Amino acid sequence: MKKLRKLFVFALSLALLLLGIALNGVETQAASKTHKVKVSLSGTKTVRVKSGKRNVKKKTVTVKKGDKIYFSHTKNKKIRSVVYKSMNKKYVTITKKGKAAAKKAGTARIKITVKRNKGKALSTWVKIKVKGHTKLEDNTQNPSPAPNSDKPSNTPTEQPSDTSDVPTVPPADTPSDAPDVPTTPPTDKPSNNGKSLVLYFSRAGENYNVGVVEKGSTQLVAEMIAEETGADLFKLETVNAYPEDYMECVTVTREEKNASARPELKAVPANLAAYKNIYLGYPIWHADMPMALYTFLENNNLSGKTVLPFCTHAGSGLAGTVETIRTKCQGAAVTEGFAIDGTTVQENTEGTKNSLGVWLEKVKPQEDTSGFDLEKGTVMLNNGIEMPILGIGTYRLSDSQAENSVYWALRDGYRLIDTARIYGNEAGVGRGIKKAIGEGFVTREEIFVTTKMWTADYDNGTAAIDASLSRLGLDYIDLMILHHSQPSNDVQAYQAMEQAVSDGKLKSIGLSNYYTAEDFDRLVNATSIVPALLQNETHPYHQSTMMKEHLKQYGTVMESWFPLGGRGNTQRLFEDETISEIAKAHGKTSAQIILRWHLQAGNIAIPGSSNEAHIQENYEIFDFSLSDGEMERMAAINKDERFASY
Repeated sequence: MKKLRKLFVFALSLALLLLGIALNGVETQAASKTHKVKVSLSGTKTVRVKSGKRNVKKKTVTVKKGDKIYFSHTKNKKIRSVVYKSMNKKYVTITKKGKAAAKKAGTARIKITVKRNKGKALSTWVKIKVKGHTKLEDNTQNPSPAPNSDKPSNTPTEQPSDTSDVPTVPPADTPSDAPDVPTTPPTDKPSNNGKSLVLYFSRAGENYNVGVVEKGSTQLVAEMIAEETGADLFKLETVNAYPEDYMECVTVTREEKNASARPELKAVPANLAAYKNIYLGYPIWHADMPMALYTFLENNNLSGKTVLPFCTHAGSGLAGTVETIRTKCQGAAVTEGFAIDGTTVQENTEGTKNSLGVWLEKVKPQEDTSGFDLEKGTVMLNNGIEMPILGIGTYRLSDSQAENSVYWALRDGYRLIDTARIYGNEAGVGRGIKKAIGEGFVTREEIFVTTKMWTADYDNGTAAIDASLSRLGLDYIDLMILHHSQPSNDVQAYQAMEQAVSDGKLKSIGLSNYYTAEDFDRLVNATSIVPALLQNETHPYHQSTMMKEHLKQYGTVMESWFPLGGRGNTQRLFEDETISEIAKAHGKTSAQIILRWHLQAGNIAIPGSSNEAHIQENYEIFDFSLSDGEMERMAAINKDERFASY
């Protein structure tokens, strides 16, 4: 009896345990949590941040949507007060006292300013990474059709409504490493400077309700969008095609979904980084996107882009896929989706176009895709990396001058530094960085360091990169630029920088002194990574308008060297009648007006100076703005006149 009683108790416990697991498995979201973050002053120079009992690694705290984060500071007689500010309020809000709330999936930077009783205030940054809750579907019910789906259907939602080329291989576990996927250029050159791409997955063959079709329903919709918007067009295909027979395809795709397979893709777009807007199309299979879409989204960074989802279906509407896409595309803006019955697409072209037109007008991307955020003082590069838009240049500064200028700049709030091998001051720049970090004004992660590879080093690019890292005393460089166009071997040098990106030595790469579209395209077409930035002579008398317009198709930003005209020409710009009048109206210097014009015109500016007061003055341009009329007046003084002799 005793053994039977023990067996009964064990069986009952096991049943309750399994029941608990089952019940937990259908929860749609986890309960909200409260996270405590402690801010302290280490000595007199360094602000430290702890989450719980641990120092915050890489200054990032990961939470879930709906969580609360309470910041507090240790009692310290040296601390007068601590102020908190969120730079991304749509993701995380925070009071000045440090009570934060995670609003939606994304990443927010929290600026922490420690005001001391004696001495200058210290500041640091903490990233709050918000993860969205995973929504678990109840497969016992069919999802409701989307509002713009034409008609309900009795088709089971577990069956594909559209069928495109994807693998017949047995479903496999999700790979730990992304496969090497070749890139191919999109088709159909757009009329909108390449800002938008229609990226879709679709299957032809035997189709539900309409028989055998030459083009899948999703492909037909994708072509309509490309025709209407002028966007490029790219079809995602898998290495192994799905069966043309409808029921065979249903079987394969069901097994694929159950195994969370990630089918291998034939290719992805070659210049994905160049596109600001991605129209993402797919059929609904088994109340979800095809697994091939997961392959693409998990292995390609769409941060900083606008994603516009559309789908074809047989009664399931969007089936919750838009939320899935938002989860997979952290850092991207995902619009509301468009869903339409696949039969309608195949049989009613005019009706499809009308429904599609309503959606396209509603989610129409904004024309201004510069990515410049004047409030934060940053721009999102085409690789998803954020870069400051105002920095300190070190051209013509000695090694010791560069050390002082960089230190003063970082102390005063600058976060962008520009140097070059040929300037002969990389070591001084490195010492200035080390000093500013050592005194607690900044962390390495907050600084964006740019240097350039000189033409004499193009044949030995790898060695040149390592040498710059050594002179700067850094583990990585945020941006490296080829200093001048040199068709004989600049492609080789750029490829060395591409390899250094893969090796983690460089974060971003770009070009300098490429003044024609033909020259720029020559290098782009011969390499893999689209330049994040082009650094050319740019100022009010040489505004580089044509070149900037050409760069839009690549998402490449313009950075201005000689932003104030350079030595020997600065005074000429300062005394310009238009600039002087605008300066007087704002109570600012001519230099501040020119620098503010650069930022509002979409140019990164890197004025150089060895004068401590001038460095501080150049940074004081975020407390005013130029009107549309003033920007028009500045545009009118363009003379297409370069001051440099090369």
